[in-house]
Amino acid sequence: MSIISHHLNKKLYLGDIYRVQAQNTDMIQQFLDMERPVVIKGLIDTWPARILWTLDYLEKVCNNSNVNYVPLDANNRTAYKKISNMPFSEFFRSLKDILCNEHHYNKYKKLYLTVTRIMTHPNRDAPQLPQLLKDIEVPNFIPIKRLWSINLWLGAGGNTSYLHFDPDQNILTVLKGSKKFILFPPSEAKLLYQNTSKNTNRLMSSVDIFDNIDTTKYPKIFMAKYYEVEIKEGESIYIPPGWWHAVVSSKDLNLAVNFWWLVKPVCLLKFSRVSSRQLWRIKNKWLCILFPTWISKYIKPKIGI
Repeated sequence: MSIISHHLNKKLYLGDIYRVQAQNTDMIQQFLDMERPVVIKGLIDTWPARILWTLDYLEKVCNNSNVNYVPLDANNRTAYKKISNMPFSEFFRSLKDILCNEHHYNKYKKLYLTVTRIMTHPNRDAPQLPQLLKDIEVPNFIPIKRLWSINLWLGAGGNTSYLHFDPDQNILTVLKGSKKFILFPPSEAKLLYQNTSKNTNRLMSSVDIFDNIDTTKYPKIFMAKYYEVEIKEGESIYIPPGWWHAVVSSKDLNLAVNFWWLVKPVCLLKFSRVSSRQLWRIKNKWLCILFPTWISKYIKPKIGI
């Protein structure tokens, strides 16, 4: 039974994602080795953040830091076309105002704090919120040498992301609110209308699956098989590289942390359909790890998020 409002072919719904307890590390590792999504329950039960991370706490420890954000469009979608920067104190004022009065509107109403780095690989730029690192724990199945970043996501709720995929391994955990996911295996990519035009994000689809879909323009999307799953507060989801997904946040305060770590170098061959610029950024991540001095001295690449 579908748990998300969308316009896909509901006859091709494959069901929920398998769930496993955090203590079952052998099974979790099997899913990672197979690159299959899995929901992990109890992964963050021992995190201090589970208790500490209230809005008052975040205001106290983050107020003097800068954070990344994206504007939401008229449909509350996060398109990720441009990531901007502002002081946390400024973002927080608007967030609290919205949460206290849902009918209040100001110029910051439709913003989402996104990809704000709590920790980064030692060979890249310093994180923005390192003071939060002490409140979380890196899962022991994540290879530390390939851990690229730990990121904070925060919003007033109700926002959705367009259909996209990530080239990195990803664990996302929800600390406040909940998130619903639609996921497509990489085998369905040929049906998902990946962006190919110049100046578009090649990691995204050109189809808005939450809106009425033009059946003449995008007929193949109705042949795509997909999963749906809800990640509740305290739960985590592993999203393998190349798995397409769209996300719907619950209509309340949403707070999440995610871990991105690099695929093995041989896996770069999987992403031949991304643009040359994006593929170069993916490769640069590995170059920054293997040859940090040479990279910083001669190339100084813009490696993105």
